[in-house]
Amino acid sequence: MFKRLITTLFVLTFITFATLSQAQQIQEETKMNVIITFNVKEDKLASFRQIMDDVKINLPSVEGCDTVTIYNDAEDPKVFTLVETWNSREAHKKHIDGVVASGTWETIAQHLQSDPVSSYFQVY
Repeated sequence: MFKRLITTLFVLTFITFATLSQAQQIQEETKMNVIITFNVKEDKLASFRQIMDDVKINLPSVEGCDTVTIYNDAEDPKVFTLVETWNSREAHKKHIDGVVASGTWETIAQHLQSDPVSSYFQVY
C-alpha cells in the first residue's frame, strides 16, 4: 500500500512538473525581444544618456516588459542598442503608442541623427 502511494505521488509530481515545464515553454515562445539601435547627435549625447538612465530604471516596470539591457557601442559612443524582452508584440506596441501619445517620442527623436532601426526577435 505504501509503495503504491509513493508511486502515485511520484507520477503526479512528474506530471505536474511536465505540465509546468510545457506551460513555461509556451510562455517563453510567445515572449518577444525588441532590438532597437539609436544613432545620437553628438551635441545631444549627455542628455540622451540621461534618457537611457531613466529607461533602464523605469521600462522594466511597464506592464508587459520583462527586461531591458542597454548597450553603448565601444567604438562609437553615439550608438546605443537596447534589447528589450516583452510578454508579447502587442504589449510593446501598446507601450510605444503611449510614448508617442505623451510626446516623449518627439523628445527622444530630437536627439537622433537618423531614425532608429528596430526589429522583433523570438528565441530560436
